[in-house]
Amino acid sequence: MAQRKRVTLKDVARETELSISSVSLALRNDSRISEPVRERVKEVAHRLGYQVDLSGAMLRSSKPKIIGIVAQLDQELHNKYVENINRCAQEAGYRTITQNASLFNDYRQGLEALSQLRINTCVAINPVFSGEELPANLTPAVVVGQSALAGADLVRSSNYSGLHELVLHLKSLGHAEITYLDGPKSYSSKIRRQALMRAGEEAGLKVHPILAGNTVDDGFKVVQQLLTDSWSCQKSRNDLTRVALLGVTALACYNDQVAQGAMVALYRAGFSIPADISVSGFDNSLGASSLAFNLTTVDRGAAKVAEHVTSLAIRRASGQVAAAQELTVESSLVIRRSTGTAFFLQN
Repeated sequence: MAQRKRVTLKDVARETELSISSVSLALRNDSRISEPVRERVKEVAHRLGYQVDLSGAMLRSSKPKIIGIVAQLDQELHNKYVENINRCAQEAGYRTITQNASLFNDYRQGLEALSQLRINTCVAINPVFSGEELPANLTPAVVVGQSALAGADLVRSSNYSGLHELVLHLKSLGHAEITYLDGPKSYSSKIRRQALMRAGEEAGLKVHPILAGNTVDDGFKVVQQLLTDSWSCQKSRNDLTRVALLGVTALACYNDQVAQGAMVALYRAGFSIPADISVSGFDNSLGASSLAFNLTTVDRGAAKVAEHVTSLAIRRASGQVAAAQELTVESSLVIRRSTGTAFFLQN
């Protein structure tokens, strides 16, 4: 079977009766080419089956307009960041290539893979490094997270602002204490826990952290254990009424996935949310906004984070290197149906 001939820019140029350079600019949405011409070029390119020779473009250019991203794609928040960065990059005439850090032991292998593709402008989303110092050629240009990396710009979302709103919201509903399902042992978890503890202290609410994790199963297992412990306490007092989470009226979770697992465990045990217990998450994921969970959560401003990240990465890619910058995006509370008045205040 004969191999199909690859369609080139020259073929598109011949069909549109334009120069190769004009076709190239049109396909990159360059404003120097009028919109009607850009649309006609795109239509012809699509009809002919033209595809960009990305590897060739990288080899020909000393500064290819490509941004590399390393993220944990099993985390919904990371996917949201990647989606928004990709949109912002496309609007600026850049492309993105993403490496999944979840497939590696750490972020280094993802950064090495991008370096082998001659992509030197990289974004690392909430990176976890083994403590081994990265060589200059692997250091990401921009980091999304809570801690800075030498030589890289940092874009962080404020844990405190959204958590402060959450604490005030729960207090207004009559909750005097918050049980917090904490994240895995990491710097990001520590910073979020400290922010919640600070917000609770300022509002006069006690916060009780319990180590959980960052997955649906983590939330499910921890709540099951809490229920088991509560049942043991009730049984020792010969109290055979329905299992209750003793002393718990409000459950805040490290992220939406943990909250979803907690809610499933509570529903299976016969609890009503929020009539018996209020549950909140963090990240404002698609699952949180679904009819199934309708979860009160904290939005991290992913779109605004992506705008800052893309702008900083393009600045680095174009050689506009200055002192590393640190930018903060405020988080905000999104109230849904999983939080309500503390049960002892209900009629």
